[in-house]
Amino acid sequence: MAPDGDEVQCGLGRTGKWFVYQHAGIQPDVVLLAKGLASGVPIGACLARGAAAAVFKPGTHGSTFGGNPLACAAALATLAAIEEEGLMKNAERIGGILLAGLREALAGRPGVAEVRGHGLMIGVELDRPCGDLVTQALEAGLLINVTMDKVVRLLPPLIMSEGEAREVLSILVPLVRSFSRRHRPPSRARMKKARAGVRHYLQFKDFSREEYEHLFARTRWIKDSSSATSATGRSKTARSQ
Repeated sequence: MAPDGDEVQCGLGRTGKWFVYQHAGIQPDVVLLAKGLASGVPIGACLARGAAAAVFKPGTHGSTFGGNPLACAAALATLAAIEEEGLMKNAERIGGILLAGLREALAGRPGVAEVRGHGLMIGVELDRPCGDLVTQALEAGLLINVTMDKVVRLLPPLIMSEGEAREVLSILVPLVRSFSRRHRPPSRARMKKARAGVRHYLQFKDFSREEYEHLFARTRWIKDSSSATSATGRSKTARSQ
């Protein structure tokens, strides 16, 4: 089976190379392109080589708007700008600044699972859902996205400057740190100590505010669940009588 490369989002210089498969040292038989190919003008392209290219014959692949002059002109202008303005080198350099800054500030901190990326395609994975960060960042003047429930995704423009990158760090890092602190569950060691404390008197001075809130929330949930179960049992008994 011939390998194919989906470069719709990650291709065209975003990772510091024309295509992300170049980082992996592979050569796909089919490459799919869109999105940034024409700088916002709707377009898509399918590149093929070898036996895969021979599959397409005149009439086997058609599109109502495929290959229209406007979209193709925009694509040619985009490709020329990426080359002539050195945007791949810029993506590699600015992406390196963002990655280094995020790793230095966030890697290894409680709540942060991983900071990863190539060029200007960066993800900060947390250990819990973090969709609230999208609104918080927007209110602070920064546009981000959260994918897979817990990955903060950054896809800045290829023309981003060093000053803009450092401004992103100045906004995003405090937001992630604050979010991680507010939503951090107690560690296993503290929970074990808490269970032991039930037998030998709890020492509340050992717990942070966030841990108090987590423990009290669990207590309320257990109490509410027990009440609901008891109410259901009483209802069934009444009906049987």
